[in-house]
Amino acid sequence: MLPSDDVVQQILWELYEVNFLHELLSLDHCACANLDLLDTAQLLERQILISQCFPRDSFRPVTIPSENRGLAADNFEECFQSVTALLLVMKSWKGDKPVIFGVSSDNLRNFSQRAAMDMENHIARYYCQQFYNYFGRAAQIPHRLFAMNHI
Repeated sequence: MLPSDDVVQQILWELYEVNFLHELLSLDHCACANLDLLDTAQLLERQILISQCFPRDSFRPVTIPSENRGLAADNFEECFQSVTALLLVMKSWKGDKPVIFGVSSDNLRNFSQRAAMDMENHIARYYCQQFYNYFGRAAQIPHRLFAMNHI
């Protein structure tokens, strides 16, 4: 007997979530300029920076949330906070970056919802392209578990 659609959806969500977290860590290890992989303090510092992209409990065993959170959050402010954290991680990566990466943290706070959505689009494209450049395949990306509550 096959599991229910809800259970299958939860399994797929968990696979995408866990894979994205580990792929982001792996990509950061490859792409971060001046990262010494033998320096445990520096690696811990990067992991702490990366953890800001996720809801608080993401580095623990994954629990199925009751709402979309982090980069997949329905709530604009929560999603934008995670996107901004991802931007801060990717700013230290090697190579050319989109112009939006030059925006100061102060200016990010003044972004309109439309400007924030444009920034999210640039960041997602850059992340996926960098992942492909380093690993030669498409990246796993966060998915929403629940239908959006607004549109």
